[in-house]
Amino acid sequence: MLAFSYGLISELSWGLYDADQMKLTFMPPAEGVQSLISTSYVMWSKDGQTVSYISENPSDQMKLYRYSIADDSTVKVRDLTREEFDKFLKFSSYILNAS
Repeated sequence: MLAFSYGLISELSWGLYDADQMKLTFMPPAEGVQSLISTSYVMWSKDGQTVSYISENPSDQMKLYRYSIADDSTVKVRDLTREEFDKFLKFSSYILNAS
């Protein structure tokens, strides 16, 4: 299963692709959110039942969106502080540390 973010900047959405079943699922970000400005991280839980997206909406406000595969109607949302967001830098080889 591949989780991804797609679309133009400021108009992003999320999707899942199940390669075994060749099924593409388009997911809504969360209740009341039409689209996202950017997505910095897409991460799977160890058991593969939950995918988390760290996305920006509104501007300069990062949020952790957690989507349950078993219950596809539920997206949990949590605001992230700048310090919490910075802890995710260790998961990306594409973002260079300025220090």
